[in-house]
Amino acid sequence: MKTIDLQTESWNVLDLLPVARNEPVLLLGPKGEEYLLAPADDFEREVASLRNNEEFQRFLDERSRPGPRIPIADVLAEIKVRLSEVEASVVTDS
Repeated sequence: MKTIDLQTESWNVLDLLPVARNEPVLLLGPKGEEYLLAPADDFEREVASLRNNEEFQRFLDERSRPGPRIPIADVLAEIKVRLSEVEASVVTDS
């Protein structure tokens, strides 16, 4: 994928089309927005093939499952332990 920052480069849309035929083009706008330019036919074909791909669908199902939950008290306790380790190393290094 080619990335073009429109804050630093000036492109004409018609000049972008041949580039987008070879690879998707990520356009970065002046306010940080992102646009993707790619041939529509390829996108539609890819969506259709992925929709019918059982392995890819299993991958998506696996990725969408929630992970293990950690109580906030455990997180805070871990932060305190790590902070005390850092403080101890700062004192011994001084």
